[in-house]
Amino acid sequence: MWDTVALCQNAQSFVPDPIVRRIESTLHMNDVVLQIESPDPLGSMIARCAVFCQVDCCELNAFDVNAYTMLWWLHEHEQDADGARRQLDLLIERVATLAGPVRIADFCFEWQRGGECAEYLRTWREEFNRALRFGSQVTPPEQRLCEAAGRGKTEFVGEVYRIANESAGAEPSHPWSKVPERRERALCGLSALARLDSSDERIRHEVEYARRVLSEQGLSW
Repeated sequence: MWDTVALCQNAQSFVPDPIVRRIESTLHMNDVVLQIESPDPLGSMIARCAVFCQVDCCELNAFDVNAYTMLWWLHEHEQDADGARRQLDLLIERVATLAGPVRIADFCFEWQRGGECAEYLRTWREEFNRALRFGSQVTPPEQRLCEAAGRGKTEFVGEVYRIANESAGAEPSHPWSKVPERRERALCGLSALARLDSSDERIRHEVEYARRVLSEQGLSW
């Protein structure tokens, strides 16, 4: 059984801190679980990365922890970038010292030890800092695919999925199609995907999708 008194004292130390919007200690299977809910803008950035599934269903598997996914959030919340980074740094610093268990509501997941939670959050910080280094620059999709291929087939397939998702803005029914800059970016993404090998079963759907959308608009690749 965890030291209930010590953990509750740790929980109380969070209360005046801007890193949490809600904090409570609850009894769970004879253990005290520290429950954390991130504030905005960090909470907003985390939610933006839940692209694979509903968080309450898939937990950590719902998230695409990747700089390019975070970059879409940064384009829309440029003024909040420093705040989100500071909040993430603070959250890592705080949870790293906790014995556990620690549950962060934003992920619908519970770590048995604070150190394990901090290690997971460091992957978010690494990708977020990478997104910040990109700044307002737009990395060509061909370069992204090349870099991902250099990291292995799994990374390459993941980047294909990511670019396909971003490129939905090229479809006339999508709200982003009314914004010239976003539409042009989406079309560039589709063009890059359309030139890939459709015989690869893992990316065939995305390649055919790109070719179809471009063809419907009378565009070549």
